[in-house]
Amino acid sequence: MSKWRAVVRQGLAAYRARTGRDVIRLSEVYDAVLPLSRQEFPDNHNQEAKIRQVLQQLRDDGEVDFLDDGEYALDGLDEANLSAEAKAAVDEAADRNETAEQVRQQADGRGSDEPARTQRVVDELVRDDTLVRKLKSLYDSTCQLCGAQRRQGPDTLYAECHHVKPLGDPHRGPDTKPNLLVLCPNHHVDFDYGMVRVDPRSLAVTHAYDSTVHAELETRHEVGGTYLQYHNTTIGHQRV
Repeated sequence: MSKWRAVVRQGLAAYRARTGRDVIRLSEVYDAVLPLSRQEFPDNHNQEAKIRQVLQQLRDDGEVDFLDDGEYALDGLDEANLSAEAKAAVDEAADRNETAEQVRQQADGRGSDEPARTQRVVDELVRDDTLVRKLKSLYDSTCQLCGAQRRQGPDTLYAECHHVKPLGDPHRGPDTKPNLLVLCPNHHVDFDYGMVRVDPRSLAVTHAYDSTVHAELETRHEVGGTYLQYHNTTIGHQRV
């Protein structure tokens, strides 16, 4: 079992022990896991993306379930695979009865009265930064699905690169240009949750609820049809 999977399991188990809830939102997943992962992997600068990748793996293994309202069910979480040290940490969390909000505030070094601030990572599920920069430049950081351009500052555009066939187990998608799309953060999430399908041949777009998307995927590079088909059959087949 990978160290990342162990850390995510520990964070989810601790959340369940603290709150007594079997359902958790993605923001609460970050609250529960990031304090642990930052200690274990201090040199990893894409931690939220990695956590999402592990959640996908746990979903494929039947340990968590993605719910329609953006929440995750933890009914099948396998706590038997936690180390003795991790189980002790989960028990300690249960005794403290901390909320996810308190954990996040403590991790950020703030008292309970100060509002929360969260910084999102720009490049998600990305290993080749040079490839990502070139692809974003090709599209001028414009979403291929809706044509939106986001900003993270007065002079700085913001976009994310999505791997159509996800990286890592069990998907093992490649980190190559044909497997990448440039998306706004909203439609990146929609792809992750299977809300979007793109026909491999015509590039026609089908979205579960958003009527503002393009009828056809905007392309300035060759998008691999095999990766679109994989996404449609393994991730989007139950949603759209």
